[in-house]
Amino acid sequence: MKSEANSDAVDFSAELAYLERMLGHIKGYALKAGFSEQEIYDVQLGCEEVLNNIIHYAYPGKNGFISIRCVLNSNSYRLAVTICDKGSAFNPLSVPEPDIAVPVEQRRIGGLGIYFLRKMFDSIEYERIDSVNRLTLYKK
Repeated sequence: MKSEANSDAVDFSAELAYLERMLGHIKGYALKAGFSEQEIYDVQLGCEEVLNNIIHYAYPGKNGFISIRCVLNSNSYRLAVTICDKGSAFNPLSVPEPDIAVPVEQRRIGGLGIYFLRKMFDSIEYERIDSVNRLTLYKK
């Protein structure tokens, strides 16, 4: 059961200059959810990966926005963070997991951010509706 009273959505310009504000907004909800310092770090690090990717790749050659909605006590999760953008379509869940058994020098560059994102959150959902990428990250 969602608790909409414990949520809000805030829009930010998709620029690095706003990254700290975005992460601060998310951290505020992680604190309200009662997470440990390590859990808060994981939430912020995972969200930073997503936000950086949007800032750098979603809006090539143009300005855009990122909307962040945080919900406390969403279903069986203490926190749900939904990050939306109207940039290029990209489903991070479609990226195959890297073979971490391969020596570092033989791996292709990239792909570890999404791998770690999957490890930091208990569930991740992606959908694209009406030109909007919507990624929701759930933490118990």
